[in-house]
Amino acid sequence: MPSALLQEISHCSSRKEFTQLLQKVTEAHGYNYFCFGLFNPVPSPKALFNRNTPSAWNHYYAQNQLLEIDPIVDLSYRQSRPIYWDQLRFLYQLKPLQLKFLHAAREAGLYEGLSIPLHGPCHYHAILSLFLNSQSRSDSQSSSLASLLLCANHLFDKACELYGSRYFKILNKDLSERECECLRWASEGKTSWEIAKILGISERTVNYHLTQSASKTDSSNRYQAIARAVYAGLLHPPARPLSMESYQTKHNPESPGPCFLYQGPHKICLLALLLI
Repeated sequence: MPSALLQEISHCSSRKEFTQLLQKVTEAHGYNYFCFGLFNPVPSPKALFNRNTPSAWNHYYAQNQLLEIDPIVDLSYRQSRPIYWDQLRFLYQLKPLQLKFLHAAREAGLYEGLSIPLHGPCHYHAILSLFLNSQSRSDSQSSSLASLLLCANHLFDKACELYGSRYFKILNKDLSERECECLRWASEGKTSWEIAKILGISERTVNYHLTQSASKTDSSNRYQAIARAVYAGLLHPPARPLSMESYQTKHNPESPGPCFLYQGPHKICLLALLLI
């Protein structure tokens, strides 16, 4: 079943087909309603929804601007694991307005909600939420979670492909290699003079590249350009190996293989376990 759905998703070429696929995925996993939200946080937050939830709920959501207090949207920025709506009030410290939100959703007929945060390349993220129209959850919902996660990620990729450039303002991706170099060093707190000495170019040239970077990312200064470039996936700091020594970790003597430690210019360390 998942392979057939995945093949259909890969061949999807229109919003109408995408909506039909959302319905198929929803029904195949034992749910009644779906809501797929695609978000673009930069340069200004925007959201695109594709859903079959009750019209009364959709109107209530839009009229009361519930996107600003939606606890699922809030959590989706901070985690990747699935969110079960009936566990929200017990696992998270929700605000009174968010508790009211959950009550209103239940009153609208959205029971046993499951939301899957989806984080992709560049600046997009999405949420696929599925709901039952009754309070009874069958075993099929729990047993098919792995299949649903797989479908959700493929739907996310297809949504970015279909709607990204059409509905959202995409940052210009034509940053030159030198512009990226200047932005990387600026993100390390280096001044234009220091960057010029590091790269062996003039300070005026550094300022020119930083100005161009700001223009291409629709930013007002270098600091905003750094933030947007990182968020949009335009700035890729290269990793530098710190240690290539294999070892068995003291806390896990049965470690499956060698470990390698890397560090990029942003002081972010990555420990990669290689299975041999």
